[in-house]
Amino acid sequence: MSSTNPIVVLAAATIVASPALWLAMDGSLPPDVAMTRYLLATAICWVALTVVRTFAWPDVPRAEAAGEAAITEIPTPDTASAPGHPISPDAA
Repeated sequence: MSSTNPIVVLAAATIVASPALWLAMDGSLPPDVAMTRYLLATAICWVALTVVRTFAWPDVPRAEAAGEAAITEIPTPDTASAPGHPISPDAA
């Protein structure tokens, strides 16, 4: 699975948990409750962003990304084809 940028996750969690953080700074919510809400928001944001990244931007295999062909064996004149059967349609 692809990795998600931690800074994006922390920023998203801060936005989601901002009401709890604001109330903790105001003094109307205990800091431990606000921190618990922030940590839960971090975990939820991490999972959500990872799922979105997985489906929106799937990883491309390295050979296709670099434009390389996956060659397993290079044909030689001895093993290229049977007599009378050209290697490619152009070679007739």
